[in-house]
Formats: sequence, structure tokens, C-alpha cells
Amino acid sequence: MQITTWDPLLSSKDADAEIVSAAQKREIKNILKSYVGMYDSFSELIQNSMDAVDRRALTGEEGYQRKLWLTIDLLENSFSITDNGVGFNEKEFKAFLAPNISFKNGGSTRGNKGVGATYIGYGFDYLQFGTKGNGHEFVGELIDGREWVEDYKGIVTRPVVNACTLNNPAFSEISRGSTFKIKFGGEHTRPKDLSWYPANTPEQWLYLLLIKTPLGSIDYLNKDSENILFE
Repeated sequence: MQITTWDPLLSSKDADAEIVSAAQKREIKNILKSYVGMYDSFSELIQNSMDAVDRRALTGEEGYQRKLWLTIDLLENSFSITDNGVGFNEKEFKAFLAPNISFKNGGSTRGNKGVGATYIGYGFDYLQFGTKGNGHEFVGELIDGREWVEDYKGIVTRPVVNACTLNNPAFSEISRGSTFKIKFGGEHTRPKDLSWYPANTPEQWLYLLLIKTPLGSIDYLNKDSENILFE
């Protein structure tokens, strides 16, 4: 029987696995090209955490205080952020790194492109992330995401998320929320090394992030409980 009509979007799901993988890689590569700033990685993670704590605050939970914990590790060449926000349920957690998957309300959140998580996962060669609450707790890592995207010889195997251990006091303390850590370095990452920034102390990094990222929208000098607090 001759087929005269079909849905291209549904048909693509049945295509050869290698063709689908190549198409996904091209899509991710185009997403990464849209991020050109040296502070994009910090901004994406910070605004996502701010949105997460804002969403939890809207539930009216008694005694809830929005809070973020940020760590710059110059020796490890990494940036991590933990929040006591809404966290992810299991289905969300398994899907959110995929292109154009977003659980935000674009009208009330800071970021609404739907590709920021993909940039964090595949723009760098190491991402550690975890969530707790919502009946689900998991910590995993994605390694060599950027190396896979940039590989055109088919040498690098597409990375998968593997469970890992986490040494993070802030994440251990909270009952609900998320944590993310990216390590810089690698031929294609921006920045390659945190030493690129003229900052070696917490105070210097504080002012860099206040000026260059959404962190600056927090009234951190005012300890009013209505504000987002951060360390």
C-alpha cells in the first residue's frame, strides 16, 4: 500500500538510531552556539535556582525562607550552586537536560528559552547534579558532554547520566531542592579556566556575580525574610 500522508515529527522518532543521534547532536551544537558570554554558565545556574526558590515560595509554605549556596572552587576549576527550591520529580529529572524541555512558566520566570539546561549539560565536560524532595532523591553526573558534541569522527560515545556520591554540606542540610556543579576546562568550553577572571577572594567573586549575573537582583544587604538569601 502506498503511503500518501504522514506526520514528519512522529516519523522522525522511528528513524534509524544513528540518524536521530546525529540530528540531536546538531540541535545541541546550535544551542551551544547561542551562548557566547563568559558569564553565561553562572547566569544560567543562578537564574534557574532563583526561579526554583520563587516557585516554592508561591506554595505558601509556612516558615519557608528562599536560599542559595554558591561555591567557587579555584583549585577544582568549578562552580556549584545549591538551592532549597522546588526540586524535581523523577520524570522531570530524567528529561530536563534534553533540548527544549522546560518546566518554567515563561511569563513569570527569569529564563524561558527552554535550552539553558541543555547548555549546562553539554556545554561542558563535567556536570554533577542532584535533587531531593517530591518523593525522589538522586545525584548523578554527566561526563564528556561537550566532547561528544564536538566529535565528528564518531569516536566519543554519547554520554549517559550515572549515579554518583556527593560531598555537599548545604545539600545534605536541606529537605528539598537541587544542586548543580560544572567543572570548566576542555578545548571548547568557555571559560576554560577560572583564573581568567581577575578574582581570587570570595569578596571579589561576590561583586563579579552581583554585576554580571542575575544574583545582582537580590537585595542581599537586607535580611528581610521576603528576600532570597545566599551564601
